[in-house]
Amino acid sequence: MDRQIGCHPRPRSARPGLCKEFIVTTISRLMLASACLLGGCVTVVIGGPTGGQTAGTGTGEREVVDVAMVNGRPEVRDKDTGELLMEPCGPSFFANISLPRDGLEASVEYILKPNGFDIVAEFFNPTNTTKSLKSMNLATLSLGRDIKIPDMRWGGRERSMSLDNVQPIVELYPNDLYSPVAVLANDTHAVGLSVLYPVLEYKHDVSFAYRAAPGSQSGCSTGQGWVIYIHFSPITPNSTVVANPATLDPGDSRSYRFTVRFTDKPDEWQRTLVPYRDFFAETYGPVKYERDPTPVIGYSIATSSAQNANNPDGWARGRPDIHGFRELVTGMISENADQKRILVWAPTGLYQHGQNFPWQFTSRWLDTPELRTAFDTRDGFPRVAQAGKQLGLWWGRTGRYIPVWNPDRSDVVDFDINNPVHRQDAFREMDLAVQAGATLIGLDAMTLPLWETVQWLEILKQRYPGVTFVLEPKQSDILNNIAPMYTIGYGNINNGPTPRERTNIRGPNYIADFINPGHEIWAALRWDQYWRERGQGASNAIKEEDARHAAANGFVPLLFDAVPRSETFNAAESWKFTVPADLRPDSGSGNNNTGGSGNNPDPGNNAGNNTGGNTGNNTGNNTGSPGGRNIGGGTSGGPLPGTPNLQRPEQTRSLRTARSMIAGPSDQVLSRLGDEPERRVVTRPSRPRVVVTRDGRVSPPDDE
Repeated sequence: MDRQIGCHPRPRSARPGLCKEFIVTTISRLMLASACLLGGCVTVVIGGPTGGQTAGTGTGEREVVDVAMVNGRPEVRDKDTGELLMEPCGPSFFANISLPRDGLEASVEYILKPNGFDIVAEFFNPTNTTKSLKSMNLATLSLGRDIKIPDMRWGGRERSMSLDNVQPIVELYPNDLYSPVAVLANDTHAVGLSVLYPVLEYKHDVSFAYRAAPGSQSGCSTGQGWVIYIHFSPITPNSTVVANPATLDPGDSRSYRFTVRFTDKPDEWQRTLVPYRDFFAETYGPVKYERDPTPVIGYSIATSSAQNANNPDGWARGRPDIHGFRELVTGMISENADQKRILVWAPTGLYQHGQNFPWQFTSRWLDTPELRTAFDTRDGFPRVAQAGKQLGLWWGRTGRYIPVWNPDRSDVVDFDINNPVHRQDAFREMDLAVQAGATLIGLDAMTLPLWETVQWLEILKQRYPGVTFVLEPKQSDILNNIAPMYTIGYGNINNGPTPRERTNIRGPNYIADFINPGHEIWAALRWDQYWRERGQGASNAIKEEDARHAAANGFVPLLFDAVPRSETFNAAESWKFTVPADLRPDSGSGNNNTGGSGNNPDPGNNAGNNTGGNTGNNTGNNTGSPGGRNIGGGTSGGPLPGTPNLQRPEQTRSLRTARSMIAGPSDQVLSRLGDEPERRVVTRPSRPRVVVTRDGRVSPPDDE
């Protein structure tokens, strides 16, 4: 039944702990207690469906923790042993935000869930000046002195931290982190924190910092613990940690949902991120491309080591500036007879004064008759598609606009997606790439803000529907949902003798497998370090072992050297063995994405959920020969599809979905999250107001 809770803010003259006015209307059974937080009225409501029914977890797993409200804050204990996992001590949720001083108003609602709780926070700016949102805290996590923090920058690889030697970690979404989530674990439990917000609408970053809690001086009975700080803006005036801060315009309000979940299976920490996985799937849907698991050959035709007075552009495979492209293209095809995909680096040579790779990755071919042969169907790059292969070109410095060849630093500016000159020149480069037969484009150094990159990618994909765009550097979940991405797979050969040690691939990308099953992520592999440090190249056996290791862990091998049998190293569908069985796409509990196929990674590869040691190679879903693609064209500098600032319908739907799930998920989503629908009354008091509800239970307040 519906319930409404209203609590008017007390005047500053009122006694602490009392609300001047208090109104409660309910049909279902509930019990109520009041307290105060930061001088404002705190309303603790514990109620639920008549009969005391327990809401399900949405994943079929049992409840492993008990969550109670103590002094207006959550306390979490292991359901079987009573072990304290989260203690209501240390800095409060709003300890660092200074709402009254900044003139902001806020309301906070705690919603108790099976195996955790949600915090729904709304901020309102009643002033006539723009304000910044600062920081929130999740404290205090009582996980012991030594913990593990899966690294969400690199797929969830394991790393350790100890209270004996705390090395502060600060990570940023969407620049560093794949998703706006954080996980802490010990040997018996894991806790996951997710921030649910419509980032494409709010247009700001969020950073996570891990610190030691103050300990007994803040009333923590277990001594020192752990705190996760959530920063929406720089915490000091000169800080650059949050590149795109959260600001609130006059009269504006914003809502955020912070979800906290616990599991007693720390190796399966993905369970703690189910709310974010479902939020993401509901908001952005499955991946927007057909995954191609086949390897890619990186083919550099110009290098800085080849640059000299007689060869200023650094041509390293023949001299197309003198003899045309026939010899170069012939050699490229014959050297890669068994390969399907070839991506050409530096297709127009290199700048002489740095700032590489060149932004003019095709237009410079128009400068001389010899370079124009790049477009020739008998001598140039169109022959690659005629040979049944896919041609790719690497577009340099795509987060910048560089209008001249051999630029000075002053010539390089940020690319502006709303600048018609920038767009016209970019379309000119792409039109020429398509004319040369390219259907695969690598976007080098794409450093635009997430929301601008999304808009620019959608413009490019609409204009060139037969072209696949690959993003570099590694990107966030939203961009990997739209396009494949590039990551560095090579590491340090001195770290050890195995691929897991000498490459940058410690195991599968667990977070991408969970959030975007069906993703395509490339792992660049090169072995020039062997020449520099050992005076000889890597053996074919080492190259083959590294490439097989990358593919077995779900990465598309991007190979900058000839590797025997590399055409067989197709990227595994890693989400089929990294995600717990009841949470996999085919289990009925999440996305239904498909694509690719392949191998189980080597047993023991930092994997919480490996299912075995299958070493066979599968071919997966290829995208077909380049010749069958529908390639968009249009004249250089033509009008955009729609207006530059107009959101596409599917993006607008995503924003509506994101907002609704933060403020209150739909009944359909609630049933998947294990909730019972509830009504909320959100107020904007002068001090933070806190409402606490316990879904599906009827019990007395814990602090009475």
